[in-house]
Amino acid sequence: MLERIYYEDHELRITALEVRCKQLTIRTDSITSVSIAAERPWKWQPLFIVVPLVPVAFLCFLMSGFLGFRSARTFVPLLLGFLLMAVILVVPSFVRISRIYLQTSGGPVVLAYKMQLSDSAGTLARFEAIKNSVEQAMRAGRAA
Repeated sequence: MLERIYYEDHELRITALEVRCKQLTIRTDSITSVSIAAERPWKWQPLFIVVPLVPVAFLCFLMSGFLGFRSARTFVPLLLGFLLMAVILVVPSFVRISRIYLQTSGGPVVLAYKMQLSDSAGTLARFEAIKNSVEQAMRAGRAA
């Protein structure tokens, strides 16, 4: 008898009896719930980094005459250094982390995880399909 496959891709296979991926195999009868979480953990980082840089750069501009920065040749590299540091420190604020969790009788398990800089709509749609498949497999496993 062939087992019905609810979801399958190159990383994951969901049937009525088990959820199988490269790292683990979980029986569907031990899964109690499925949830999806998406977050931007460093979204407030620019507030704490760029906001203090603005007054410092402004004061350096005002004090440029007293500090010996009499020409733009010496002030522009300093300003570019501030801007480069701000860009490097702000880029992580765009990182999005998406996860799908399985609550099992043995504790929580992260089934899938994706970190990206771009929009996470495609990842969340894939995770929603996986979640629906796991829930269907759980119902089918309990009915059998």
